[in-house]
Amino acid sequence: MRRREKANSNSGIVTTTTTKRMVLDLRRQGGITHALQLLQLASAEIEQLHIKQSTLVGTNPQDEETDLWEIFQAVGSTLPHLKSITIADFESTPVPIACLTMLFQNCLALSTVRMDAIRISASEDDLEELQQLATALQGHPSLQEICFSGCCPEPSNNNNNGTFTTSNFASYISKALSQIPTLQVVEIVETSFPSSRAWTGESLQCLCQSKTIQLLRIRGVRFLGDEDLVMMAKALETNHAMKELWILACEVGIMATATPATSEINSKDDDDVDTNGAKAMAQMLQVNTSLEILGLNRLAHKDHAIAIANGLRNNRTLRGLHLCLRDGGDDMYYNQCNTNIATGSTTIAESYAKLLRNDNYVLEKLSGSFLRRDGRQTSCTANQQIDFFLRLNRNGRRQRLLQNDDNDVITRLQWLEALASQSDNVSACFYWLSCNPSLCYGRCSRGRCLLHEMDLLCLHSLHELAS
Repeated sequence: MRRREKANSNSGIVTTTTTKRMVLDLRRQGGITHALQLLQLASAEIEQLHIKQSTLVGTNPQDEETDLWEIFQAVGSTLPHLKSITIADFESTPVPIACLTMLFQNCLALSTVRMDAIRISASEDDLEELQQLATALQGHPSLQEICFSGCCPEPSNNNNNGTFTTSNFASYISKALSQIPTLQVVEIVETSFPSSRAWTGESLQCLCQSKTIQLLRIRGVRFLGDEDLVMMAKALETNHAMKELWILACEVGIMATATPATSEINSKDDDDVDTNGAKAMAQMLQVNTSLEILGLNRLAHKDHAIAIANGLRNNRTLRGLHLCLRDGGDDMYYNQCNTNIATGSTTIAESYAKLLRNDNYVLEKLSGSFLRRDGRQTSCTANQQIDFFLRLNRNGRRQRLLQNDDNDVITRLQWLEALASQSDNVSACFYWLSCNPSLCYGRCSRGRCLLHEMDLLCLHSLHELAS
């Protein structure tokens, strides 16, 4: 690709363009005319645009709003083939919500949008403007991926009724996103501290009800409690589109009772663990038929992870699971989760080893702090069993032990192919033989039995290891 760089030291506007990519970096005062000229001269074939700034253009807020309006208007009129746009670092100068509405109304070829560290402003008719933005989003014909990272409303003195709040913004946006017919990927990232508490179970539930979103990634949203996960899980029970869900930095089992000003939380005592959120997720996993990857962060107690294991007994679609325990890197907490505290208690690793050994032939990847390798003896056997059965699952244990979709019986040749696929793993080979002992009694060309008594003794040893 041809690359051209233009810089104007007076305007402070730096542009970098390739044949189909353009970057507008607005860093100093003045130069809005030059920026508009560059957009007018830009190739109509531009497909990617990155607009960023730290201190913009005008001499007062009203001028800045006008300048931004002209820039977004020029983007819509001069770049008809624009497919991807990133708008970043508009924290010192808020972006009027009407500019975003105009962007989605005019740039109909957009497929990817990322908004990073943006304050959004509205006029006195804030709810009407929010509805207009939601309508523009909902009716967009080609949007496939969108990310809101550190986006929040700008408090305004003109906002007399105070209705343009972070909560309202999240509510309107989530409902609109859930109805975009082409949308497949949504990422919500909250960077504010203390937490804005905008993205609640109610707004995230809307995203989980979408018929098109396949990947939902939620990061940095603190204090998502049990009640929030219950709402999301209920929506996912009947969702047939979602394939990948990441809820990172949630607080499953934590009572989020503090105000954003204090940013403190009160956790329940270990003797009074509330597992409603985890149980709801487990119930969802029993009936959901589309989810393939699930990540949950900051589980408050080992019982939550064990509840998820129980929900995977009959699941036939989830291939990857990541569970991170709250303060999971702490040695004392690690001991709490992976050591038998009382007689008869079960560790997380033991629960998942039992799950994989007896019930789940689909899960291929399991990660989390409770599987940390640090040379300890605790749950060592369970971790080895987890690794063993995950490998078998990756190599088609489901196809061998469950009938396929057409209810066809697995042939002898398919069993032998499974053996061949594990030729470098003696334990795996003997596991397959233990599942189908008749494979031991085939005849070779000389009339001898393929496997002899020594091989059968190995089968017995494998049975002891697996149990």
